[in-house]
Amino acid sequence: MSKILGWFLLIVMMLAGDSIVMARPNVVVIMTDDQDDSGSITTMPTVQELAKNGVTFRNSFVDFSLCSPSRATFMTGQTAHNHEILGNNFPLGGYKKFALRENNSLGVWLQNAGYVTGLIGKFMNNYGRDGTDLNHVVPGWDDWQGVIDRGDESIGYFNFRVNENGELHHYGTAPRDYITDVLAAKAVRFIHARAHGTKPFFLLVTPIAPHETNSTLPGPIPAPRDEGTLHSLPFPKEPNFNEADVSDKPGWIRTLPLLDKKGIARNIEEFRRRRESLLAVDDLVKGVVNALDNEDVLNNTIVIFTSDNGWSQGAHRWTGKLVPYEESIRVPLVVRWPGMPQDQVRDQLVTNLDVVATIIEQTQATPGNKLDGRSLTSIIRGANVPWRTAFFVQGISINQDLDLRFLAVRTKEYFYSAGSSTKYGNKAEFYDLAVDPYEEENRAGNANNRVIAFLRAVLKELSTCIGENCWVTAKPPQ
Repeated sequence: MSKILGWFLLIVMMLAGDSIVMARPNVVVIMTDDQDDSGSITTMPTVQELAKNGVTFRNSFVDFSLCSPSRATFMTGQTAHNHEILGNNFPLGGYKKFALRENNSLGVWLQNAGYVTGLIGKFMNNYGRDGTDLNHVVPGWDDWQGVIDRGDESIGYFNFRVNENGELHHYGTAPRDYITDVLAAKAVRFIHARAHGTKPFFLLVTPIAPHETNSTLPGPIPAPRDEGTLHSLPFPKEPNFNEADVSDKPGWIRTLPLLDKKGIARNIEEFRRRRESLLAVDDLVKGVVNALDNEDVLNNTIVIFTSDNGWSQGAHRWTGKLVPYEESIRVPLVVRWPGMPQDQVRDQLVTNLDVVATIIEQTQATPGNKLDGRSLTSIIRGANVPWRTAFFVQGISINQDLDLRFLAVRTKEYFYSAGSSTKYGNKAEFYDLAVDPYEEENRAGNANNRVIAFLRAVLKELSTCIGENCWVTAKPPQ
């Protein structure tokens, strides 16, 4: 009997690699800031290698394309209308508002489930501002390395402060203290320290790249070693770039002027600088994966790469996020999961809500609220698993004007926005994505009435949904 048991354990060890897989995996999430899903990982070889050893989600979205609301969704597993973080600044949002419920969020749930937790990087806009304690460590994190908001709406690629488990530390100038490299070193140290503990670990690494700065330079600041390396990278001028006719768009898009030569040149330069800033992020990913491998825990660690929201680089004349269009709401999502399919692509409509639900399921944590998404485990295992047919998209203007708000619904075939707010122009938008993937022609006025009626009904249902009610499987009329 003992011989049979010995052979069984040997087979388990062989299947698991160099070590026996624990009942619950470690989880590492790397979340960038404002990274588009328009080919941005093509200049990131380590992330591409991650994809070869995992699954890439070709239709990955966020429900609210703005930093704080999206990060609050990740911390709660709820849509923005449920967690009620609707902006970057108080009283609509930002850290000060999130602090009111920080005791009931992801880190706390994971700690309660027996995980050692670490956060390294940006947490939420205005963390350390608005009268909040600079030395405050957010509940739920055993190792807290939170970057302090500088307070001038700029992003500190150099000259920044980090709350290191309650103590403030200042990092200085180029080239030594480039923020992505500082965070990468912290992440590697966390893995080396926690890899062989008695508890599994959860690590959230949140570099600020490729977020723009508030300087006169367009876009972000790449690492000194990378600046200028992609100066000749071709700029993809998609059909909706600097769109000539926006008369069918809402009022605030119609007021945008056509980009002149200077504006076009700035968009091109910003595009290249964004890609250059991601090279250091790719180095960070490489360092994390190598540390996991060197500590012999890679085969028991789920690695997730994604972003908090997308970015529009001149589509429909708009540069930035917030808008309901594809460039703004799409984000990269790559999952490396030992024992799961490798070098696979999935086409189902997934959102950041599902990423949270996956983490909760695999860590066996108990959330303190209903989750509005579902675990990705089933569709990672099989490409043809039935999935949702529609999801909710919402947003608000950069100046946090509730009158400039949109509520929309996206299916595989269609995008529909009711255009409900006054300043949004009271203009509904409907795009048939099969024939108009760049959303150039708003056909709300001449679309099939049955299709519009279906989308309106789904939009109404999702705009107030909670938990399972946020899951739609009905198919739209053809």
